[in-house]
Amino acid sequence: MSEPQIVLPEVAEEKLKEWPFTEDPTQEFSDKLVRVDENKRRWLVLYEFNLAEADYEKQRPGGHGKRFGEFRFFYCVFVKKGKATHFTEYLAKEASLSVNDFKPREFTDDPFLREAFWRDTWRSAKFDQHIWTVPPDCNFAIPVAQYHWESHLDKTLPEGFTNYMPQKWFAKELGVTMSPEGPQYWIDSAGNAVVQSQRPVGHQTAVVIDEAALCQYAEKNQTEPVWIMIAERSTWPGVSTMSPVGEGLKVRFGSIAMTGNKLAGTTIPTHN
Repeated sequence: MSEPQIVLPEVAEEKLKEWPFTEDPTQEFSDKLVRVDENKRRWLVLYEFNLAEADYEKQRPGGHGKRFGEFRFFYCVFVKKGKATHFTEYLAKEASLSVNDFKPREFTDDPFLREAFWRDTWRSAKFDQHIWTVPPDCNFAIPVAQYHWESHLDKTLPEGFTNYMPQKWFAKELGVTMSPEGPQYWIDSAGNAVVQSQRPVGHQTAVVIDEAALCQYAEKNQTEPVWIMIAERSTWPGVSTMSPVGEGLKVRFGSIAMTGNKLAGTTIPTHN
């Protein structure tokens, strides 16, 4: 589900400062949004975090031991139909982002997991002004939520419990419910999986949706999905500092229009 993985190459010490700029980590942006399962079924990313790091064999005093690394975030948000181009143009012009602007909305210790979608303790607005400077006609909806239950509320969960899932309004509009198999699967009335989530493991987590289902949803609800990718490459030569010495941050916004089961659109790169 989190494929393609980030694979770090072998980098000589004298080349570390140059490494972040040898390749744009946002290359093949649109292709990385599509995941194909063993049955050739296509899935699109709603949210993803993927991180790979390499450490020094011996950690020096006062350092964190990291040598170099790369990460990426994918966020999918919904805008009203006809506003995707305006929205991506605004983001490109703004050229300054916080990952908190687009991250899944957090729900901690409020509803019990299987009560979340019918109790009033689970409240979520759809279109909201998540970024205060966004134009009024460019408000966007975040379809994914992060559910968290802290360990002190359940001694059988020493690490607590965290899972990514559809927001309440999105599950209702999409016509899906949590599968009896667990919160990683959200199924339609026929029992078919429509949304899948990967439990956070190490530095990887992902939420995907059936491509055809998203196309139908977008058409029915007069919305357009917009994908935002934030990717970064960093190096810490000699780990003499906590801050990365060579750092290349790449941000790319994608405006994707749906035509049948095909992705079509443009991407606008912005470098922070």
